[in-house]
Amino acid sequence: MKNTFFQKNIVVTGGGSGLGRAFALEGARRGARAVLIADLDEGRSMGVVKELEAHGTQGFFQRCDVTDPDAVDALGQRARELLGRIDYAFNNAGVAAGGPFLETPMADWHWLLGPNLFGIIHGCRTFGTIMKEQGSGHLVNTASLAAYGCLPEMSLYNVSKAGTLMLSETLRAELRPLGINVSVICPAFVKTNLAERSRTPRPEYQRLAHLMLDGSKVMPERIARSVFNQVAHNKLYIFPTWDARLMATLRRLAPGLMIWGIGRLWPRIERFMMARAAKLESDHKNTGSPPGPS
Repeated sequence: MKNTFFQKNIVVTGGGSGLGRAFALEGARRGARAVLIADLDEGRSMGVVKELEAHGTQGFFQRCDVTDPDAVDALGQRARELLGRIDYAFNNAGVAAGGPFLETPMADWHWLLGPNLFGIIHGCRTFGTIMKEQGSGHLVNTASLAAYGCLPEMSLYNVSKAGTLMLSETLRAELRPLGINVSVICPAFVKTNLAERSRTPRPEYQRLAHLMLDGSKVMPERIARSVFNQVAHNKLYIFPTWDARLMATLRRLAPGLMIWGIGRLWPRIERFMMARAAKLESDHKNTGSPPGPS
């Protein structure tokens, strides 16, 4: 198969860690000419820049708050100055939040929708405008299994990812005549530091988020390989994990039954998750390593 990423220019928001870092390095492994990392954490991002350069790819960093449309526009301008053109833009930056809907303050909704939904909107607008002028390009938006699921006590996260999914579907149809492709990534739990940037009205959910992510056997590098393979084939929906594919299938074939089943089973699911969290916490204590993201 032709390497569609060879000598291409890539922008990755949230590229200083987790999936963003994995996307940046996967691009370098596939021969990308340059990768521009956008993040709020300069220290981590500069570490990724050094890794990119070790692979023979030019690496750049731009501090960017994706909730600010002017900052994202400045990122786009900087990308043009440094790269000349943008072939792939990974709108990946995001945060996490959870907890019972009736206990969740409105401040948490505004906090989460800023990066998770409006950050994606800002990125698609800025990079899409540049790609329209170029006559080509590919937008890759990070959603989640949560875009298809309706797990209780995750309303904030579910809504943000469902919005990202619908935006991506709409832009796939709207931007295609302009030469712009669009893909949306829907993974499940991945071993990342996402829980560092999370909120919940209940402390036990914060601990659960740390432990479920830290205990995941799915590494971001594996997700990145799958994503790049499917982006190369211009797939709209990218399901890099089997459970995300299953959730999407159930949603398509029997949405009412799926919602009913999750509602009925949620108490058992919650007990299972809490029991798993307790086991992971016990394992961490036995091995001497602290719970939380690694």
